[in-house]
Amino acid sequence: LESQINSMSGGAVTLNSALSYDLLNGASSIDQSANVKNAKMDANTLSLGGYVALGYQKATYKSGSTDNVTSKDLGFDAASMGMVGRIGNDVTLVITSKADVKSNPFSSTEAGNTRTINGQSFKVDQAYGVWNMNDQFYAFAGKKDLAFGDYSSVNYLSSDLGRPSNPAVNGFGIGSDTLVDGLTMVATVYNTQDKITSSATWANQTGMQNWAFNTSYSGLTDGLTVGAGVMNHVAETSTKGKIGGLTVNFNYAVPNTDFAFSGNYFQAGKKIDDTLFDKKASAWNLGGAYSNIADTGVNAALSYSTDDNGAKDAGGKETQWVLSSSYALNAHADVGVELAQKKINTSLEQKWNAFTFDLTAWF
Repeated sequence: LESQINSMSGGAVTLNSALSYDLLNGASSIDQSANVKNAKMDANTLSLGGYVALGYQKATYKSGSTDNVTSKDLGFDAASMGMVGRIGNDVTLVITSKADVKSNPFSSTEAGNTRTINGQSFKVDQAYGVWNMNDQFYAFAGKKDLAFGDYSSVNYLSSDLGRPSNPAVNGFGIGSDTLVDGLTMVATVYNTQDKITSSATWANQTGMQNWAFNTSYSGLTDGLTVGAGVMNHVAETSTKGKIGGLTVNFNYAVPNTDFAFSGNYFQAGKKIDDTLFDKKASAWNLGGAYSNIADTGVNAALSYSTDDNGAKDAGGKETQWVLSSSYALNAHADVGVELAQKKINTSLEQKWNAFTFDLTAWF
């Protein structure tokens, strides 16, 4: 495909499958500005990319003793496309779009989980530019995923609880992936009218004139990366106004093995209010992965995550575990299975179980 595109465009349009996978994979880390800056692209060229996840899923929902099948269907989990253009040697423009895929294994109604593309055209998800200022620093501006923490996942398909639900914001900032050996940083000034986290209790209000800072360091020991982030606007409420947040995270690839572990912790800066909530909202996840088991090409992963909005009564805490396995069919396609369970601690406990078999492909 790439050779055909090159022959038709004179080499001005290419494919960069590694970059498109990073930009479009739904469970990837939040910020990709450094990867965009460092992408191997010739001056004045355009790189195209696409990502799709398609397969079979069965999900059940149980409230108390009532057990219902909420999905038993063949369909999409993700469909997205992207364009990356290099202007000169130092400026790169990024546009990513995704289809409205109705796929939610943790829905309590069958209608909310049809696993189809909703008949809508692809909608712009991110549109921003990155300027490679020099060997140390880059700048960016536009609508892009907010750099805050590291929410990459060991799971084959599902993201962990606590991942920002509205990560794309309008803003600008500066970053460095070579500030000091092993140290990276990204500072962002942004505007948004959306809450950043997934808590439905938090109101969507003005959300203007905000900032976030994110950093990571990999110089402590071989295979270990630790990170931290802080922001002044996770969400807003009528009683507390702006609520900030902080996060810490780690990734550890055990030297001389095929094992890797990761974790992320988030905590809000304030309680949502003082009447119905007795603690600050928080979320955390832990995961482990075993790659290329016995040189078979099979990978396995297990993760556990929680999301707690701090409510006094039952219903404020969610938990989820995911067990998954995948196999690389080639450099551009994986096949895998995933078992997942999610619980919400309402007075009558809600529980979902989901089995998914998916083919993911990208170019």
